[in-house]
Amino acid sequence: MYQKQGHSVVLIESSMKDWAVSDKRLQAIFEGVVARLESAGLVGSDREVVAHTISNGGLNSFRALNLALESRGQSIKWSAIIIEAAPSLPIPESLARFLMGMWKLNGHLWLFLLTLLCWFILLPQFSLFQFSKGRFGKSRLHLIHEFIAPENLQFPRLYLYTNADKVVPAYHIVRHVNRVMQSGIKISAKSWDNAPHAGILQKDYQGYSQAIRSFLDGKESEHRKKSS
Repeated sequence: MYQKQGHSVVLIESSMKDWAVSDKRLQAIFEGVVARLESAGLVGSDREVVAHTISNGGLNSFRALNLALESRGQSIKWSAIIIEAAPSLPIPESLARFLMGMWKLNGHLWLFLLTLLCWFILLPQFSLFQFSKGRFGKSRLHLIHEFIAPENLQFPRLYLYTNADKVVPAYHIVRHVNRVMQSGIKISAKSWDNAPHAGILQKDYQGYSQAIRSFLDGKESEHRKKSS
């Protein structure tokens, strides 16, 4: 957690290890996080809190945090969210684009089929497929997109991304942003050209900090207008 422009900001990251565990296990992990946030006075209070997620794993952990809060009958008054280096397009759209790119790049059918086989072997290992609904369930990315849909998270958003991201390509985020903008939710977005995935802070500390500062300043200004 950090303070910025008078706001309490909860930074939510995740490792591949966290991404790979089941929803039930991840929710249990975040029970401890809820306890720490409660001791900081952020749970069940009128204090407005900003979430700052990094990559798809951060968004999934934010989802798990809210599930843990819900299971305890508690809540945090989220007032905005900063979404960095995410989200990817849901499978199968992103998978189909990846395979098509591989096909266009080399033109070898055997490599195309091998890549397809590898994906179907690896995906279950990383728990991208959950068996919670129907026989095959929904992928983690589908669950993330459902969770951050405009009808579920109706507060301002700042998207931070880089055109050099090789993990979550920029067009994934741009397409998502364009969809959310149609809902009327207030959205800000800032892109960089030469920072790696989740590496904007290290590449451009000043620009990164300024983007967050401007977003929070605008949010505070809008809050004062509503209060007056």
